Amino acid sequence: VTTTWTMTSGPGTVTFGNASAVDTTAAFSASGVYVLRLTADDSELTDYDEVQITVNSGGGGNEAPAVEAGLNDAIKAAEAAKPAK
Repeated sequence: VTTTWTMTSGPGTVTFGNASAVDTTAAFSASGVYVLRLTADDSELTDYDEVQITVNSGGGGNEAPAVEAGLNDAIKAAEAAKPAK
């Protein structure tokens, strides 16, 4: 059985990590709605299924997450070593 991923519609291009693998990755060139098709062929029968993917721009691509852990706090080393009561 051979399998192939293709893009049937979308505003940009799609680059598949491995278009012949059932489990793969996909990178999209632009935000918008894409339809991807996975086709399976065993040389006697061919069938396919489609999935719709919505890609949001997110404002800047793949950015590092922002973390807020609260106000700075200082403790003395001796306090940190005391066992909890």
